Amino acid sequence: FLRAGQHGDAHVARLCLATATAADKDKGASFAAAEDCLTNAESAGAEWAISWAQWAYGLAHLRHGDPRRAITLFSTALGMQQQVGDPWGPSWSLAALSWAAVATGDHHRAAVLAGAAQRQFHNAGINTTNTGVLGTLNAAASSAASAALGPDTYRTARQQGAQLDYDEAIAAALAPHVPTQRQHPPGPAADELTRREHDIVRLLAADASITNKEMAARLYISVRTVDTHIAHILRKLGLTSRAQIAVWAASHQ
Repeated sequence: FLRAGQHGDAHVARLCLATATAADKDKGASFAAAEDCLTNAESAGAEWAISWAQWAYGLAHLRHGDPRRAITLFSTALGMQQQVGDPWGPSWSLAALSWAAVATGDHHRAAVLAGAAQRQFHNAGINTTNTGVLGTLNAAASSAASAALGPDTYRTARQQGAQLDYDEAIAAALAPHVPTQRQHPPGPAADELTRREHDIVRLLAADASITNKEMAARLYISVRTVDTHIAHILRKLGLTSRAQIAVWAASHQ
């Protein structure tokens, strides 16, 4: 590729090498390939290339025992990919952040991000996280999170992630404190909710895909009343969508 002057393809080749090498037990070879990928990307000054090199470097750290450093690198990659409008990168970074979350014991976050990644892969029309080392990481992370949370809770958290749109998914992944079931007890905003608003929040926490009509039937109120309650909940909590309510609800039990 370099001889042919195809520098972009050469970078992709380096990226593939770094990804493949991360599957090896040879830590030295893994980091050498990742560092080579990053050094060349930074020399070229191409943000797209740098973002993917950061991702590859994060994978090396994840595979060789430093998931917190991996999270920093994956997050950096995600932020850059969002800025340059990369159509595929954010999906991979969301998935990688899910794997890293499992490695740090944050299984609820892992499930939410896995659902968000699944939606973005579907929207992009591509998903290769079911093959090779990526497939191994994906399957292991899903299995570990499901075992830790229980199948039903894992499924609900993953559905909550799948409800997030592109901007919401990235915002959740890059937030300093991603919602979990064991953090952030209810604050003043939660106290401002009425009893009926709490009922609606609980329904969304149990099933993020529930419709307003279904909630109205369960609570014996009109659909218009449900619409009004949701508008009030969004305003009180400073949120912008039903999906965000579901994620917030899970984080506040």
